[in-house]
Amino acid sequence: FSTDADGKVKAMLPAGQCNLRFWDERYQRQELKLSPVEKGKSAAVSFKLTPIKPLTGVVKGANGRPATDVTVKMTWGQKVLTDSNGAFQCTYESLREDMCLIARDTENNLATVAIIGNPDKAATLVLKPARTLTGTIVDMEERPIAAARVSLDFRGHGYLSDCCREILTGAKGRFEFKAIPTDMPEGFTFRITVTTMNHGSFTYKKLEIQEETTNSIELKPIQMSKANQSIDGFVLNEDGTAAAGLPIILQGEGQFKHTTVTDDKGRFQFQRLCEGDIRLQAGIGGKDFKPGKVSAHSGDTNVKIFMGQDRVHVPEISLTGQPIPGWDSMDLDSDKAVVKDKPLLICFWDFNQRPSRHVVSQLVAMKSVLAKENIKVILVNSSSMEEKADKWVSNKEIPFLTCGIPNESEATQARWGVKGLPWLILTDGEHKVIAEGFSVSELEGKLGSR
Repeated sequence: FSTDADGKVKAMLPAGQCNLRFWDERYQRQELKLSPVEKGKSAAVSFKLTPIKPLTGVVKGANGRPATDVTVKMTWGQKVLTDSNGAFQCTYESLREDMCLIARDTENNLATVAIIGNPDKAATLVLKPARTLTGTIVDMEERPIAAARVSLDFRGHGYLSDCCREILTGAKGRFEFKAIPTDMPEGFTFRITVTTMNHGSFTYKKLEIQEETTNSIELKPIQMSKANQSIDGFVLNEDGTAAAGLPIILQGEGQFKHTTVTDDKGRFQFQRLCEGDIRLQAGIGGKDFKPGKVSAHSGDTNVKIFMGQDRVHVPEISLTGQPIPGWDSMDLDSDKAVVKDKPLLICFWDFNQRPSRHVVSQLVAMKSVLAKENIKVILVNSSSMEEKADKWVSNKEIPFLTCGIPNESEATQARWGVKGLPWLILTDGEHKVIAEGFSVSELEGKLGSR
């Protein structure tokens, strides 16, 4: 919202606690915490902004003469041009000990950087010979990318400030920034951001130098991943109903920060993603509201986000006809020799869940049938309470092999295609999967169809 000529503003606010933020380049930023807003009622508030005293100074060339039309940028402040006398005046949001002034004359390839000492004292900046920064934007096959947007930021201690105007790469993917200062203060660097129409995002990376001279720096080619993936799914409330109209935030290394909103059936979809891991969040967390989060991968479909939970998406894979993923995450020790060349019935279960304990008891009741078929049963406990699970198995005199995976439960279950607990997997003697995801009542039928 913007104030009118009388400094007044009218705003529609949601009921509850709200904060208002005010800013203008002439005043210090300010935040006002309002009294809780009541539905259907109006309230009037007043506030006074604190003016910012402009920072002034003059830019001179190496010959001591005023430098005209030179860009002066204050970190976290304005970008202005010097006048015919080389003078400048700029405002700033806040002042820190390490704030700097950057003066750049791109036409003559001159620049300088100066840390601001006393903001009340006019600064004098003397331009020096600067460098030209060049590079190439390419795809993963090292083909040049034209019309890529490249920007250069000044990076201080804990902050970034835009330095150079954003430019587009040419037909050969080349870009060039002039007037890069050589007198950078210790601990200060430059960072590049690259965005393209059909690729991911290259943001604030530490770049490798391919060639460096007194007057120029050539960066190694910057590779961009193709954005040809998608992801879709749906969001469920804690009661299992669809969460409609809920904001979804997507983040990931090399990805654009995407946002969308679920439809009336709680579904969502994101396009233009790169290959890689994805982090999704449904809703914005608050004091009495927990968002839903899930870790997934680009290309995944039917990703479920449960409000109030943080989960790992398990792709809908099938192991039927395939060898089991292996024993690398199962601590069977010497018992592995016992199951060699034997058909297996593997039961993923959670000691903390009653349905899991019930299935184990059902399998115990079928031990004679399983022994007749020469089937070895392995109980894979995903509970963090492994000692209590082992004690329960011992007290119940359960005659099956056991192992636990508490430290990598979700990753192991994903590898085995487990979609819920308890989960049964039946293999032949070569440990190839015959059936998966069936109930105990279906077990004898599965055995008969071998």
